[in-house]
Amino acid sequence: APAFSSPVISGEIIVFGSRDGNVYAINAKTGKRVWVYLEADWLLGSPAVCGDSVFIPLSFGLFKKQGKVVSLNTKTGKKEWEYNIESPVIGGISYFDSNASLAFGSEDRFFHSIDAKNGKLNWTKKIEIKPRGYPVFLSKLRLVAVSGVSSDEDDRGRVYIFDNKSGEIKSTFQDFNFGSYSTACVDNNNIFFSALDKHLYKIDLNGKLIWKVNLNARCFASPIVVKFQGLNIIVVGANNGYLYFIESETGNIINVIIHTERIINKVALDENSAVLYVPTQAGDIYTYKLKV
Repeated sequence: APAFSSPVISGEIIVFGSRDGNVYAINAKTGKRVWVYLEADWLLGSPAVCGDSVFIPLSFGLFKKQGKVVSLNTKTGKKEWEYNIESPVIGGISYFDSNASLAFGSEDRFFHSIDAKNGKLNWTKKIEIKPRGYPVFLSKLRLVAVSGVSSDEDDRGRVYIFDNKSGEIKSTFQDFNFGSYSTACVDNNNIFFSALDKHLYKIDLNGKLIWKVNLNARCFASPIVVKFQGLNIIVVGANNGYLYFIESETGNIINVIIHTERIINKVALDENSAVLYVPTQAGDIYTYKLKV
């Protein structure tokens, strides 16, 4: 079965979920299976990991019992705790180290914070989007931000910024349409995310728009921040095959590399070698050496 869930690594073990409902753990060196966890009907959301625990969303075809987040021991596959919700989790789960909490959104438009040690609820808030990417933490400010796709009743997208301790909504940005599949990135306490309305956005922590850049195509890929020629640069791919290099401060496009296939996933940077890896929908991976 296909795997829509992103993998995580704990030591020498890689853990990922599959559309067949199973959670698999394999040895990173040999590729051999270590264990399989069989409880779910299917898996679509992506896990988080801390130490020897992986926190992964499960999905079920049961009325008002369609979702569950479980903590599994990465060495044994044994379940440590579970947190039940009415709807499945399609986006990612993020771990927040400062207070050992997990944050994620569910399809019934609730955003949850739970204790990573025992699965107990810290707080939950009703929101107007279905979260898709991973929540992003601004650790020093104890804030967590999340974006997602618009609801059936409203075409407007939204980015929410929460106080991670209390769950208070500190600000909301909603001046864009259709929503976002993007996991945001953060630079100098500003938030960058791509959206389905063909733009890349930069907002501040008060939910105020600083700039937006037209990418000329729908964008599912998440942006990253890299150091390039002495500048902080936002790098993001789009569905037209363009890889954009955008100056963080001004929003100016400083370079574009054109590919023949869509770029729908986040690019990766090897900071040691300054090599940028760019995956395309055709299954190709392009590499570029940055002039740091």
